Amino acid sequence: MKLKFYNITELSEQQYEKYYQKVSPSCRERADRFRQKADAYRHVMGEVLLFSCMEEVLGKVPVDKIERNEYGKPYVKGSDDFFFNISHSGDYVVVVCHNEPVGVDIQEMRTISPAMVKKIFTKEEVTYLASLSEKERERHKIMLWSMKESYIKYLGLGLSREMDTFFVDAKRGKAVDMKDCPPKEAEIFVTLWKENYYLSICTKNPWDQDEIRRQMGI
Repeated sequence: MKLKFYNITELSEQQYEKYYQKVSPSCRERADRFRQKADAYRHVMGEVLLFSCMEEVLGKVPVDKIERNEYGKPYVKGSDDFFFNISHSGDYVVVVCHNEPVGVDIQEMRTISPAMVKKIFTKEEVTYLASLSEKERERHKIMLWSMKESYIKYLGLGLSREMDTFFVDAKRGKAVDMKDCPPKEAEIFVTLWKENYYLSICTKNPWDQDEIRRQMGI
């Protein structure tokens, strides 16, 4: 597994223009649609990080083979041992590449409304949150949200998958999918990162978490 990240506050306009010319035409087209410059920066740098990862793992950048499934998740056509996922929040863009399906999500700390809590979390997750102190509860809401998003992205089903059809077990680092009988599970690595972000990576099988921490610089 390879993890790459970038802080867009370190990106100058001149650097952005340089990277902009190197990404795919479809990436440039989407970047041009954003009204906020930061959104365009995040989008372009996501593909730049992906290309860097591809060069290291595949020795080439098969731009013409990058496609999206019906739910919008990008993948490399014809590859059965190279998978990737991209996420961004606040100042950071994160890309994870792996030899099996993977989902990554980064969430900047913020307040989640009670209405959103009801929409996102299952009774198992609400019970977990209720067991925490008020101070812990607020940040763990973001942690659980990040974990859930990483599982959705791992599945590659986008918004078609309801958040209440599975729950995450924060203590075990698992996503438990209740649509299957018996329920199936996926592994989720989650950590507080850069003091103000939660980062989650979801895969089917366990991996070397110490190596991931090393790549994250923690």
